[in-house]
Amino acid sequence: MRVTAAQVYRSQLRQLRRKSTDSARAQEVASSGRRILQPSDDAVGAARSLRIRGMRGDVETARSKIETAGRELGLTEGALGSMTDVLSRARTLAVQLANPIADAGDRAAAASEVEGMRSELLALGNTSVAGRRLFGGSQVGTDPFDAAGNYQGDSSVVSMGVYTTASVQVTLDGAAVLSGTGGGPDILQALDDLATALLANDTSAVANELTPLAEGIEWITQQRSLIGSRMSLIDGLDDHLSTLEVQLIDEQSTVEDADMLLAYSELTRTKTAFEAVLQVTAAARTSDVFQLLGV
Repeated sequence: MRVTAAQVYRSQLRQLRRKSTDSARAQEVASSGRRILQPSDDAVGAARSLRIRGMRGDVETARSKIETAGRELGLTEGALGSMTDVLSRARTLAVQLANPIADAGDRAAAASEVEGMRSELLALGNTSVAGRRLFGGSQVGTDPFDAAGNYQGDSSVVSMGVYTTASVQVTLDGAAVLSGTGGGPDILQALDDLATALLANDTSAVANELTPLAEGIEWITQQRSLIGSRMSLIDGLDDHLSTLEVQLIDEQSTVEDADMLLAYSELTRTKTAFEAVLQVTAAARTSDVFQLLGV
């Protein structure tokens, strides 16, 4: 069968398009640094890349949750530390005012100060972050303590899932912390009793409150230690996820990234091939396009 000029020309056009496509892809690989631009470039590698990207998304979500949980636990720990400071001041005051040297006026002034300490504890019990109360159990939307010290939260707690099956408790039962419902002392009542004893100018009653206040300090310290252990737990998990994230980034780079030396070599080769075909095609053209098309 005779090969016509039109057939030759059409063949050269197809070759020109292929070389143009090859050159364009090589240019995109070299400029982007990625060897997989679409799934057809490497079906296995593309599937692996999708899995890695999904895992990286899970890790990033988990680390964001850990950051949120860490912020809430940090504020809880800080509030408990401030509660300890308040109780320590109250006990120091009780030691001073249990001394017979102090007079009724001193004790009356101290009673007012203790009432202020009680209000400070209630404010700390209503600590919140982003509108979430940390000492209301599962009732995070409203203050757990009213002005009189009545607990309006519940005994449930909120746990936040941070990664796969790992979760951490991020709220506390405020009544268990300050009102003695969880096995500890009734700290708010101890401050009420201290203020009453000071107003009554009763040194023996003032001295009797030293033990409940010391127990309250120890109780709050225990709660603070529990929060600290949770913070250590999620810090360790975050360190693990940080290491995993680096590994996934490296693996993704191995799968997706192009060898830049080879990429630029391929760019040069395809560009040269395209230019060569372009020259051949141009040389083969005649002024009679209808003849080339066999018309």
